[in-house]
Amino acid sequence: ILSLHGAIPLDDAKLLLIGRLVVWLSAMGALTCLYLLGREIVDEWTARLAAILLAVLPGFVINSHYFKTDIPMAFWLLAALLAGYRLMATGRMGYLYALGLLTGYAISTKYSAATAIPAALLCVVMAPRQVRKIRAIPIFGVCVAAAFLIGTPRVLPNPREFLDTLHWVAGIGRAAYPSTFARGPAWRDYLIRIAPLSTTLPIWLAAGPGMVVLTVRRGRALLPIWALLAAYWFLVSEDNTRLMRYMVPLLPVTALAVAGLLNELRRTGAAGGVAAVSAAGLMAGYAFLFTAS
Repeated sequence: ILSLHGAIPLDDAKLLLIGRLVVWLSAMGALTCLYLLGREIVDEWTARLAAILLAVLPGFVINSHYFKTDIPMAFWLLAALLAGYRLMATGRMGYLYALGLLTGYAISTKYSAATAIPAALLCVVMAPRQVRKIRAIPIFGVCVAAAFLIGTPRVLPNPREFLDTLHWVAGIGRAAYPSTFARGPAWRDYLIRIAPLSTTLPIWLAAGPGMVVLTVRRGRALLPIWALLAAYWFLVSEDNTRLMRYMVPLLPVTALAVAGLLNELRRTGAAGGVAAVSAAGLMAGYAFLFTAS
């Protein structure tokens, strides 16, 4: 804004520096939001370990160095989820407004964040009775639309351009490449090749049992997380570009699931506690070395 008024002239180098600073701050915000979300859903120990694991995951660290929208989108998504879980816990209308505004701004950051809408709606539906659902859902929709337009103001004067851009992006994602036939369907490629690189194989293998443990322990409270996973995985499965940065929104859930699994092991007794702490150290250390390499 200052540059537009001539107060601070920007060249490409300064613009790149500012962009990477925004991404770095978003990464720090994502770690903070994951800690707060883990504390809200499970407990303090799980929250701390989840933030530590996310901080060393290759896909998170590498993409935190890029001038791209994936890390900022992940930050706003986590902030929206945090507001949703606070709404479920307290029933305060302020969290409903925050949920809608944060979801809408996340979508304006990167359109694939629209996969968070089912999760956000579940948070509204699962909120306490004092939140009148017939009134709350339209309020949520208005807040989403308002925040999206604030983040993407060109939509109103140029709706046709916006729709053409969506069509163009969708075409890129559906485009077939010669290597596609050798690699098989996108969902399988993301599952067995890209996700392990983005998280490291030990953490990726532990994430599945971790989600099962969290679901058994927290029950219906995990429904918004599952809704986000299902919607985003469907979107990724339809994509043929197969980029590691497209895994970024799934990385916080992966870290939380592994932390939940190790926390359950820690609760089994003294031996389980030693095993959990040792496994956490080995996983985090390996991920750090893998990322540094």
